[in-house]
Formats: sequence, structure tokens, C-alpha cells
Amino acid sequence: MYNNEPPHRSRTFSHSISRLVTALTYGFLGIVLYKIYQMPPASPLFHQPKMVSSQVLRNKTISGTVHLNGLVRAKSLRLEKDSRIITDGKSLTLNVDSLISHGGVIETFAKDQTAPQGQEGRSAGSIKIRAINAEGVLHIHGRGENGGVGVSGGPGEAGANGKDGRNYELELRPEFANFLSLDHAITANEKNYLKCGSQTEDGQRGAPGQTGLEGNPGGRGGDSPYLSIVIGNPSNFRVEPLLTPGHGGRGGSGGLGGAGGLGGKAGERDPLELCRAAVSGSPGPNGLPGNPGEKGQDGTERPVCLDLGGIQSPGCVPQFQKTNY
Repeated sequence: MYNNEPPHRSRTFSHSISRLVTALTYGFLGIVLYKIYQMPPASPLFHQPKMVSSQVLRNKTISGTVHLNGLVRAKSLRLEKDSRIITDGKSLTLNVDSLISHGGVIETFAKDQTAPQGQEGRSAGSIKIRAINAEGVLHIHGRGENGGVGVSGGPGEAGANGKDGRNYELELRPEFANFLSLDHAITANEKNYLKCGSQTEDGQRGAPGQTGLEGNPGGRGGDSPYLSIVIGNPSNFRVEPLLTPGHGGRGGSGGLGGAGGLGGKAGERDPLELCRAAVSGSPGPNGLPGNPGEKGQDGTERPVCLDLGGIQSPGCVPQFQKTNY
């Protein structure tokens, strides 16, 4: 009878290849799982906003002043008593396993920080902290930037110039009117034949300048940050938030009053001095300064959500709700 089975050596070789492929497959999966296990925990307690940068800190102790923003991950974060994290108004998300704060401060803007003239104050970005464990006291100084002072109003328009005085007019005396012409008498400088028919007029006073323009309103103050702190196991942990929207900027000063108009010119002087000598008009008074602009609108205080061990503050809204660790 004919035997269709392969030789014994072929079966042994095939089994060896199969075992090798299986070993390599499980080894590769083991490496992948190990890498995933070594990654810092994300603990997605709420939806992450789009961040400019992401930083990974292993075991970090912060003392003194540091500027920090974006998404920061750490196994352990310790804030010393003199620590001050300044976000420069940008969003900050701390995602840590363990948070220990000895009175550390997270601050958005420096106190009384004000926008440049004519600009609105910047609103602070969100501050979101999520930790599995936390202890100590953490201060949050969430300020909006103050609005800038309003731009000054423009000057008022200048007043109109005064009207020029009318020139003199000479005429013949009545007793000489029948045999002497006026032009001949004037040309000959015959004062005895002439009299002042119309007096020279003074120039009129210039008109007052226009009132200066009203100053521009001050810039709006920036909003305080959205604040969300979610702690799974708070052990003697206390957070003290102080949220202050930016104040509206002072209104710009009123513009200067316009210059008074120039006085009108005096009428032409009589060379024979039969008519009075006139004088130029005086300049008009300057206009009044404009009214100052209105104060800018204050910023808005944004919501706060504190979730400490499942106990939530009234300000928590659905997008701040925590999920499973």
C-alpha cells in the first residue's frame, strides 16, 4: 500500500517553525504591553482642551516662581511653601497621581496687571487639576487682566477768525462840494476841504474754539479662568480659590479744546488822520476740554468646579464631571 504522509523529518521541521512564530508573536506583544504599562497615567477626569504643548514630569518639586502652562503630566508633584506657578494667562492642565502642596500658589496674571492703552484685558485660560491623591493647601489666584486706559479724545476744531474791520471813508465838506472834487482834495492832502465820512472799524473778536472730543471708553477687563479641580482621594487637602475678573479700564481723557479764532484785522488807517485809528480784534477763547470716556466693562467670573472625593461644588457642570480612574 502507498503511503502519502510526509517523512518524519518534514513534520519535525514544520512544528519547530510553528513554535518559533508563536514565541516571537507573544514576545512582541509582551514588549508592547510593557511599554504601555510604563507610560504615565492619563487619568482622564474630564475632556482635555487642545494644548500647545505637553510636558511629562517624573517626580517634580517646585519652589520659587516658575512659568508653566499647557498639559503637564507627573507621577508626583510637590509644591513648596514659596512656590508660585504663573500661567501668563494661558491654559494649564495638571494631570498627576499625587499632589502635595505646602501652600503653593497657581496664578494667572500678576496683581493689577493692566493691558496697554486702548486694549481689552486678556481673559485667563482654564486651570484644570486632576489627581488621584492630594494633600495640603493649594491657593488659586485666578485673575483676569485689567482693561487698558481708553485713548484720549481728539482736539476740538479751531474757532472761526474774527471779521476784519471796515476801512474809513472820506468826503468833502458841504461848503466845498460844488467846486472841488473829492479825488483832487485827497490827492492834494487838503485836510481843510475834507471830513471823515465813515469811521474805520475795529476787527472783530475771534470765535471760541470747539469743545474737545469725548475720550474713548476704557478697555474691558478680562474674565477669570474656568477652574476645575478633581481629586480622587483628598487627604487633608484644601483648595482656596480667589477668582477676580479684570477691572474695566479708566476712560480716556477728553480732548483739548480747539484754539480760539484769530481776531479780525483793523480797518485801514486814514493817512490824514481825519478818522479814528482802529485796532485788531482779540483772539477768541480756547474751547473747553472734552468729557472723559466711560469706564470699561469689568470682566466676568467664570464657573468653578471642585470635586474632592466625589463631593462636588455647585459650580460643576457636565463637562467637568469626572470619569473612572
